This record gives sequence, structure tokens and C-alpha cells, in this order.
Amino acid sequence: MTDHLSILRTQPTAFGRNRHATKTISIANNGTWLKSKQSKTGILFRHKSVPVNNIHGLYEVLQRESRDPTAFVIRGKLKDGVDGAKPVYRRSGEQHGDTAHFEEVPRQWMMIDFDEVPVGDVDLFDVPESAVEEIIDIHLPSMFHDVSCVWQLSSGAGTTDIEGVLSLHIWFWLDRPMVNDELKVFHANHAPSVDRTLFQTVQQHFIAAPVFKPPAIDPLPRRIGIMQREFDVLTLPHVDISAKALRESSGTHTGLTGSVRGLEAKLGLMGDGEGLSGFNGVIPAAVSSYVCKRFPQEIDAEAIKDRVRDAIKVAPCRSSRSQSYLNLVASDGYLDPCIRTATVKFALKNVTPLFPAPTISSSEARAGLSGHIVSAVSHEISRLAA
Repeated sequence: MTDHLSILRTQPTAFGRNRHATKTISIANNGTWLKSKQSKTGILFRHKSVPVNNIHGLYEVLQRESRDPTAFVIRGKLKDGVDGAKPVYRRSGEQHGDTAHFEEVPRQWMMIDFDEVPVGDVDLFDVPESAVEEIIDIHLPSMFHDVSCVWQLSSGAGTTDIEGVLSLHIWFWLDRPMVNDELKVFHANHAPSVDRTLFQTVQQHFIAAPVFKPPAIDPLPRRIGIMQREFDVLTLPHVDISAKALRESSGTHTGLTGSVRGLEAKLGLMGDGEGLSGFNGVIPAAVSSYVCKRFPQEIDAEAIKDRVRDAIKVAPCRSSRSQSYLNLVASDGYLDPCIRTATVKFALKNVTPLFPAPTISSSEARAGLSGHIVSAVSHEISRLAA
């Protein structure tokens, strides 16, 4: 069956400056890697629909289009009646009286986004497939394990990513076209650590390789590849997309951890097995629960790390989880960024006082106030008596 990729390309600014749909990597004077923030891609885009028939055709298109720093993919289809020869808006709903330019259609392909997940001792230079294999084996159910896929390393891979973590995209070809709600519910139930925000009509699927600003050059020979396995097609079970199932799958990648509140309740979902949510899906959620509604100065980073490490030690593990993985998720290098990110997002913000701090004690203040009250009352009595 033939499906299509909706490829959008950014348009230059009014001043002729290119808008990139990827990050720019440079080198600081001290030799460290620097990564730019994701630039705004604008509101108008050039559109192209490219036919694809299988995982190999998908790889050919992605490999070619990844060389264009302005290109990205969405799941939606350009609506009938929209002139694709002109720039289009990336929206699926009406706005300001203008009709939507894209609509949802079932797709036979899907992309999974893994952001800063722990990996063991892998060789991204010579054997990046080993990292892909490890992440699939740990974070996705067994039905994915023998299926061919296209992989793309993130801009930070080999540059700004901290040692022991990796971000990447993995593409699969499905046995049948599936709508966004089916994919949301499936991953909520079977792969809760997967970010489900991608399963939307016009959500951006970034595919472009990073732009290296001279004198920086890419330290990795490959950022995209195809991993050939026993089967070229991924078969997912029937998915219930009733209203109840959709409510339970709401959110991005909260999974079971979103159904319980509090540090201890979330840590209770750590590990492998029925009713558990793994490690990378639990630890950030548990840390966020701990720092929520606390001021930064009240957050005891060492205490939370000790508690998480204790939970890791007793959590049930599948046989494929290596000790190096467990050591990594228990390390300062993994936990400290989790705590910093959670603090920025969820901790209470310190507010600058509007008035100077008091210079006297509370007892001195009460005594002074009492004196002023007595003086005022005495003055009023004397005035009335006169």
C-alpha cells in the first residue's frame, strides 16, 4: 500500500534570513560544543507530499530530506481545495475565519521520539545501531524487537549530550494505517515512556541534520540509517479508542505515573513487569513530584537522589536490563539534570520582596505598636475631656 509523507519547508524571514528546522552546532573558544536553541519556524510553509511504500522507501526519503535544514514532516494531509503551490499554514483547525489547511488521515508510518534516555557503553561513531537496539529492547515491547526501523540521532548526539544519555528518533512501517488516537492509546498502555505529543495532525517531526558552524564539523559519520531485522512491518494489536481509553491516555508520556500522586507512589511504579513503568519513565516524574510546590532552597538534592537509588536497587528488572543501565540511571550525571529540569519547571519561584526586611524583632515591634496605641488613645481622651 502506498502512503505519503507530508514534508513542509520553512520560509525565509522578511529580511531574507533562513529559518532552520534544526539546531546549529558550534565550538566555543575553550573547545566545548555549543548548541543553539530551536529557532522559530514561522507560520507559512512550502508543502510537498512524497509517496512511500515500505520501510526502505521511507528511509530513502528521510535520508534525502534530512540534508535540507528547512525540512520537517507532519502526519496530516493537505485538505482538498487548498492550493499546495502557495505557502500554507500548519494548522488543522479554523483560525481568524480561515479554514484549516491540513486534516488527519490514517498513516502507515510512525515516528517515536526518545529524549535523553540512558544508554550503556555504546559506540556512536562505529556502531550507532547498538544504541538503537538497546533503546528498543528496553523501552519498547517485544513486538518491536525484530522489526526493521529507520533511526536518526539528535543534534546533541556526539556533541552536547552528556555522557550516558541519548536522544534519537526511530521510524517504523506499520501493517495497516492507524490514526493518532490509536497510537496514543497503544503507547500509553504498552510503552508509557514514549512521548505521545507526536501523534497529532500537524505536530512537527524534525528530520533535518544539525547545521555545523565552521570551524565545527560533525564528529559522527552517520546520523541516519536503517536497521534491517527479521520483519519489515510492525504489527500492533487492535486498539480501543473509546472515550474512556482516550481519557486514560491523555498527556504526553506520563503513562501509569500520571495516575498516582506523590514521590513514593510514583517510585512504586518503578521497574519491569505488569503494572510498572520502567525506569526512565518513572524517575523524572518522581523527582518532579518531590520538587513541586517547594522553593529551590528547600529542595534537598542529595536526599532525593538517595531515595531514588534505594528504589532502583529493589525494583524488579527484566533480564535484558544491564547493570550498566541501572548504574547510569542512579548516577549523578543522570539524576542531577533531572532535578535541575524539574526545579525549573515545577518548583515555586522566589519573589523579590517589595519592602525592605525588618530591622527589629517581633517582640520589639509589638511593644512599639502597643506604645503607639496607648499614646493615641490617651491623646483622644484628653481631647474629648477638654
